[in-house]
Amino acid sequence: MLILPTGLEKNEVRRVPWVSAGLIVACVLVQILLSTSFADDEAETERRLGQAIQFLVRHPYLNTPPELVTLLSEEGRAALEEMRADWGTSGALVAPAMAAQEQERLDGMTVEAFTLLQSLPSHRFGFIPADPWPPALVTHAFVHAGWLHLLGNMLFLFLSGPFIEDLYGRPLFAGLYGLAAAVGAASFALGAPEATFPLVGASGAIAGVMGAFLWRLATRRIHFMILPVLFVPAVRFHITLPAFVVLPLWALQQVYYTSTAGADSSVAFSAHIGGFLAGLLFAIALTVFRIEETIVAPAINKEILLEQNPGIERAAEARLRGDLLQAQRAIRAVLQSEPKSLDAWIESWEIALAQADGKETGGSGLRLSDLLGRQGERELLWDVANDKRWRPLEMPSRFLFAVAGLYARDGDGREAIALYRRVSSGGPEDDLDVLRALVSEGEILARAGDPKAAGRTFDRARAHPQCSEPWIERIESALRT
Repeated sequence: MLILPTGLEKNEVRRVPWVSAGLIVACVLVQILLSTSFADDEAETERRLGQAIQFLVRHPYLNTPPELVTLLSEEGRAALEEMRADWGTSGALVAPAMAAQEQERLDGMTVEAFTLLQSLPSHRFGFIPADPWPPALVTHAFVHAGWLHLLGNMLFLFLSGPFIEDLYGRPLFAGLYGLAAAVGAASFALGAPEATFPLVGASGAIAGVMGAFLWRLATRRIHFMILPVLFVPAVRFHITLPAFVVLPLWALQQVYYTSTAGADSSVAFSAHIGGFLAGLLFAIALTVFRIEETIVAPAINKEILLEQNPGIERAAEARLRGDLLQAQRAIRAVLQSEPKSLDAWIESWEIALAQADGKETGGSGLRLSDLLGRQGERELLWDVANDKRWRPLEMPSRFLFAVAGLYARDGDGREAIALYRRVSSGGPEDDLDVLRALVSEGEILARAGDPKAAGRTFDRARAHPQCSEPWIERIESALRT
């Protein structure tokens, strides 16, 4: 079974996430370089190391060079010891001079292979606990073991990085990323201080971003695709879970794998744990010491406001000083040039409410609700629906239908019915909106298990002058269910 994260429920950011994009591009460029310029060197290194190990297997009585031991897994070392034991009990003898020549040849083969190995980028820039190079605490995060390793890491960075960068700003996000990479490498070294193989990959750094995500965006919902059979992509399922469920489970999984994986594991689970805790504590510190609240957020908001259309600011200033006509003219000029500006429509909504103009309020509210719905801004969408200022106004039916539908989908039938009744009682008897409101009200009552009230409402709908056959079929369907 394969479970892949595919996106977030709210995926909008206020600024271009240059740091996240730059990290992804840098890792991809490094992998392209490794796959082209160093592919032959890696193949030759593997061939030389394979020759040395094969030579040792054919001559088990030789002393194993310490460098070569580090490449053997626990099973490989056990197999070598078993071959040596078999050789010892076989009674076979090797002339000392020949054994010395063979040992010299094995040592030479090992030195040549490891000279090539140490020249590879993975060893030059990866973090090796037994021979730590301080810059490698960070450089290891830009080198990956292959394309699948890279693509997996970049997927998680793409799904988490831009949103933390949007909250913390570019410099602070870059600092978080580097800190998590360094702490992840240090955690790996604590678990395997004598390891001579390099730690490579950005997973520790990305785990730090995920730790910060858990603290700051715990309620953000994550979409997943589940493939029960890996090679049958047509059979798949989709689920959505909040971050406060997914990320702790992921962290506990890393703890479990760390306790069960052997020292020869190709995945540095301890680096994931270290990076995750570093990111989580980093985010907590920003909140506790009010760094985000007092320094970071105001600076970002100031930059965003500077990038905003100045006409919006002029409209807001005119509204606040009571010049509503000037405010309306200013915001209409902005909307002509930027018809999809969320900030402009918010200001248009505020101006219409200040004018107590139901028609203008309804038009702005509909456009604003549409933009908020498309961007997944459910909290702001509900702010519009629950705003008490529009309730006394004579609002357009389209707006009332939109808000009523929102309440109905959320399970608040009482509020939805109240809005449908505003339509059915406020319009001309032959108005199609009246019929539509009556049928919608009846459907809610039928689903709520009140057939008598639903029947009375549907009787009014049937008596409507525009109640044609399709409407009657819809009514009958609601009564059957």
